[in-house]
Amino acid sequence: MSIEQHQRSVNTLDKDLSTLEKKKSDVDKKCADLQSKITSAKKSITSKTSASMVSSKLRQITGWQSDYSKKTSESAELGKKISDKRQKRNDAYLKLQKAQQDE
Repeated sequence: MSIEQHQRSVNTLDKDLSTLEKKKSDVDKKCADLQSKITSAKKSITSKTSASMVSSKLRQITGWQSDYSKKTSESAELGKKISDKRQKRNDAYLKLQKAQQDE
């Protein structure tokens, strides 16, 4: 492979990494937002809160916890993809450097 092909490969992997990191950042932000909602809803339940309101808030919290669990799983998957992509990028960069040295 020529130097240009190696460089294109590295550039493509850099772009893919950037896209994955943005997705992970968005998912992590959603996780933080959900955690904030859960905490806020828990704090709003007091001894003066009616039973029906407590039941409603607990259902809401359960839904948010389910969403949070899915988002953390999605974040972990994206983290793995990023790690794999970084490894490929490092390998491609080493091949580029070797090609440059050979030339």
